[in-house]
Amino acid sequence: MKIETQQVTNPPSMLEKGNAACIHGGLERAEPAMSVARLVDWAREDAGRVAILNDCPDNAKSNIRAKKYIASLLPANCLFDVNSCCAVHKLHGFLTKTIGEEKVVGHVHAVQFVLNLRHHRVALHGALRHLVERELHIIPGGPLAEDSALMDAMVEQTLQRSVRLVRARVQEDGSALCEERRGKTIAAAIPALKAMVNTNIMVPRVGHRCMGCCTDAAGETSREVQVENVCASILGAGLLGGVNHAVPAKSRWQSMAFTLAMVAFGMVCHAILPRCWRLAFGEFEIPRPIDVNGRADDFHMMVRSKIRRAGFWLNHDDTVWKSLVLLLCSVPLDHLMREVQHLDEKGNALANLLEPATNPFLKCTRSLATMILDEDSPPLRILPKMFGDASGGEFLTIILFSAFGCCLSLAGRVWLNFVVHFEGWPYRLGLVVRGGELGLKVAQDFCNASLCCLDEFFSLKVHATE
Repeated sequence: MKIETQQVTNPPSMLEKGNAACIHGGLERAEPAMSVARLVDWAREDAGRVAILNDCPDNAKSNIRAKKYIASLLPANCLFDVNSCCAVHKLHGFLTKTIGEEKVVGHVHAVQFVLNLRHHRVALHGALRHLVERELHIIPGGPLAEDSALMDAMVEQTLQRSVRLVRARVQEDGSALCEERRGKTIAAAIPALKAMVNTNIMVPRVGHRCMGCCTDAAGETSREVQVENVCASILGAGLLGGVNHAVPAKSRWQSMAFTLAMVAFGMVCHAILPRCWRLAFGEFEIPRPIDVNGRADDFHMMVRSKIRRAGFWLNHDDTVWKSLVLLLCSVPLDHLMREVQHLDEKGNALANLLEPATNPFLKCTRSLATMILDEDSPPLRILPKMFGDASGGEFLTIILFSAFGCCLSLAGRVWLNFVVHFEGWPYRLGLVVRGGELGLKVAQDFCNASLCCLDEFFSLKVHATE
């Protein structure tokens, strides 16, 4: 079988509206030779011809109606899988609904918006310096093994989250390059952070186990150098801004996860971010200039509201564990979304879906199942270390049940909507092309399949030509 690919380049055009009907109409008129009407005429010219139409928009109701209308126009030798849609759109919908992203993204947006304002970031840096000078606890000797293990696990799931997920992408566009630069900046600062912040990070007091590493020009250990080094390591890792400038939004996919990972580490690591927030902004009020009418200008009113909102959220009792559960449970789907886009860009994605070893949806389901069945799985084993001893067994049980429920919901949605879908007809017909005993068996199964198991506009048309 010889497959030829032809790319059609059209000049840019402006859409009158952004709704689905206008987009479909624009696509039809952009290239008349590739329109549905021309496809129908081409198929009717010769009954021996076979055409396969592939249209995969998102699953909006208007797009579903448009696909069903197009399918009703196609003759018997034009095949169209009406049930297909953009897998990444569907995955994103599952993820946001299951983890409740709409309830969190506003809070994370408020925190990052304030961190992007230089004046307020400087105020937070001053608060950090004051906090460390006041409470830094120096302990002679090296770090404890359990403290280092907790720090390593937390860094891996938060600060290094983007670095681990970005390996699945293929396109080197501007946002991807920016994300990679951010990852490299943070990766370069992590060794210093681990060396200076090396006590139990769950204790809300900054500590440092010193082994003679903080010396001045005379070679003597001094508290001033220790304070300076601890502050520099915390600021270098971006816990109080300066590294990530991307403000998350619901319209920008996966933008919240990276920012939330940074914020979550700031909340967990000696509660540095919420405590500095309280010191820098007091009762969440900031001075603001007054216009000629005696009213505060809109921008500073907006900033004040975001500081107030972020302050309440950062200091809420449930924010830390809910943020960690959200981050840990969403890792498999975040990686899956990038891997699907990579396979789509690479081409021949259907071949990967037909093999269990390379099916990305099946691999994601297995990862989620491992997180549910194995309490010591890499993503979730950090929770007992953080909330097991100090918070009590009952609280830890609530957290683990919340994480397991989220993983179970995501695994079920991926399995039902993607694994089962791509294991059925008409996708199994791709195995016939390979030939051999497997191809013959699949062909026989298709011929003997009940009509209720076949879709109307693709499999039934092929089945009728036996």
